[in-house]
Amino acid sequence: MAKLIENEDVQFHKPFEPKLNDRFIVYMKDIPTHVIKAVIRPIASVQDDKYIYSNLILEMYDPIFPSTSEKISEFIRANKTEFDEIVLHILGPIGDVVEEWRFTHCKVISIEHSKLDWSDRSAAVTIRVTLKPEEYIHEF
Repeated sequence: MAKLIENEDVQFHKPFEPKLNDRFIVYMKDIPTHVIKAVIRPIASVQDDKYIYSNLILEMYDPIFPSTSEKISEFIRANKTEFDEIVLHILGPIGDVVEEWRFTHCKVISIEHSKLDWSDRSAAVTIRVTLKPEEYIHEF
């Protein structure tokens, strides 16, 4: 005869909703939220018994209008070297904010415009911006 489990701590079904890669929104001054294609969140590593965060990397579409390259060029022409604040929201299934990252005083490390290629007619033109934030605030 089968033995019944009587432990009240055992749960056979736990509610589980994974965070999905396409549920995010990034807010940064002068850049429309809908052009942010991808974000590489910082990696935390230990150095001299302290946590050190890697760079924040944003990949943006460069549509005809509004032109992201134009916004980035204006930023460069104004001789700006940092964004004051960038906010990343990771969203739940109904658009609710389930996680927030705040990056302050983000110094520009590099701005890369994607390769243009006559043989690749389907790839969208993008811009990749690598930033080094002074402060990382991770909230849930």
